[in-house]
Amino acid sequence: MILLLTIIIITVLQITAYILLDKYGLKNWKYLVLGLVLLTDLFMPPGFFVERKPGEIVKCGMQELSVKMFFMVFGGIAAIITHLVYIVVKKYTLKNKNI
Repeated sequence: MILLLTIIIITVLQITAYILLDKYGLKNWKYLVLGLVLLTDLFMPPGFFVERKPGEIVKCGMQELSVKMFFMVFGGIAAIITHLVYIVVKKYTLKNKNI
């Protein structure tokens, strides 16, 4: 559940950054935000989400691998879908605003 909550928080921060960039007229910087979110998803350290007891010997890294893959796949897909939906909604609202 904490993994999904983390992706939701990252998505909300991404949308907030897009709104602020539109407010200040920095429209092309959205691609930089998308790149930073994708890099964050790619390099999210799984140690934050996997609990280990002190002195425990790790013989299998499947928990860390699953956390890493979760962020790479679902986090990346969520970031790209958020970007595309925001762009489409923004263009649609601007088109209807001009009519």
